[in-house]
Amino acid sequence: FLFKGNSQESDIEFLSDKASGANNGDSSPIPIWYTNQALVAGNKPTYKIVEPPEDPREAMHEYRLDWMPDRTAFYFNGVQQAVLTKNVPFTPASITWNNWANGDPSKSVVERAPPTGS
Repeated sequence: FLFKGNSQESDIEFLSDKASGANNGDSSPIPIWYTNQALVAGNKPTYKIVEPPEDPREAMHEYRLDWMPDRTAFYFNGVQQAVLTKNVPFTPASITWNNWANGDPSKSVVERAPPTGS
């Protein structure tokens, strides 16, 4: 994702567990969420949920995000999947890769809790 603060963020996300609540418990293939987070706190983000042409877990894939002043375009293996024109970040940002689990059954695998620290 591109990140320059909570109001300047564009994401490419998917949850690898089909049983996740965000995947409706049995989604196949697993959908990818393309999102521009809200520019104003409390407002809703802009997003598009897309079923990729291939299972994201089965092989290496190219994910691309093109950020322009008036839109954010998202690609999977070179094929445009979504274009968002609302909540487009207006500040240059860093690219971040993140892999996380927080224990929320709609976003994580319920049977395997995240590390709690020691």
